Amino acid sequence: MTSAMTIEVLPQAVYVGMIPTTHISVASHALTRLLLRARPHPSRVVCMTRTSAHDGLSLVLDEVSAVELQTKSPTAAAVVALDPCSWRLLAISEGSMGGNVCLSVASISAVLAGAGISIMVLSSYSGEYLLFPSETQDAVIAAIDESDLGATLHILPAHTVSGEALAVLAGLDMGAFAAPEAFSDTVSGRSPDRSSPRESLGHAHTLTFDTLTMARIGGIASSSLPVILAPLLDLFLFADASSDRPVLLSMFDVGGEVSILADTESASELEAAVEAAVGDKRARVVLRMWRGSWTPIRVAETLDLVETGVVASLAGPLADAGIHAMFYHSTFFTDYTIVRHDDIATAKTVLSARHHIPE
Repeated sequence: MTSAMTIEVLPQAVYVGMIPTTHISVASHALTRLLLRARPHPSRVVCMTRTSAHDGLSLVLDEVSAVELQTKSPTAAAVVALDPCSWRLLAISEGSMGGNVCLSVASISAVLAGAGISIMVLSSYSGEYLLFPSETQDAVIAAIDESDLGATLHILPAHTVSGEALAVLAGLDMGAFAAPEAFSDTVSGRSPDRSSPRESLGHAHTLTFDTLTMARIGGIASSSLPVILAPLLDLFLFADASSDRPVLLSMFDVGGEVSILADTESASELEAAVEAAVGDKRARVVLRMWRGSWTPIRVAETLDLVETGVVASLAGPLADAGIHAMFYHSTFFTDYTIVRHDDIATAKTVLSARHHIPE
């Protein structure tokens, strides 16, 4: 029997942005301080994603983290681009859709796409989080209430932010940082006009089945994060930008639960570093990994933050085809759908009916 879907609108607002690869080292001290901030904290949201497909480090930060990055390190603030519009998070219960959170993402993304609402998705070790623009909250609630999802929706009161913090957040401007011309080129077109979201549900995208054939996701006890901080920083902040090595690496900390999404080589480096620091036996407790062969399906184009229906156009057909072992990850630049390697042939057949898949 399928259990009722439970969805929570979490209280914290978050901000989406990026740092160009060439300037990551400039912000390394400030990013390290964010990672080491007092933990666990129920309102904390920090997500950092680095890929070899795009020239930059993607960021999703709660209000406090965003303000800290803007005010406590002028050097870092000069090379960080944060979209001035905030987002809220929908947390999907693990018990949704009979225990299949992937089906829940497909169902909710279709409902919100039909209402013209853009979303992003972040995967954690225990579930999925959908992000939507804060200004669309009433429309999101109405769309879910009027749908046939049969969902139980809990809306947690928004956090109160200080006047000084609000002033900092109100001053965010994607183009108002002191940065080189190359930086401006990187973020051009990423501060969209939200008065007219661009529909994508019927729009064909080019999909790339990346060579990262063993992407894996793992969880870290928040108290253990200092143990692996050094190798994490090496992978995120100091990796050779000129290397041809394919990389997909993300750290997502929400409320003190830390999850890692990594390509095989990055995951192996991280595991080896943890084993060296704490020993093999404890390493399996500190860093828990879902092992298996996974392949990321990447939308090759750079997506506008207001583009709607992208997740629905991928998750829906895959779920309909019986591919339920998948998870999603949005970055500042584009979206990834990650499926088991055994499902790739089916995924290509299903998605080629709607999207372009190069030979």
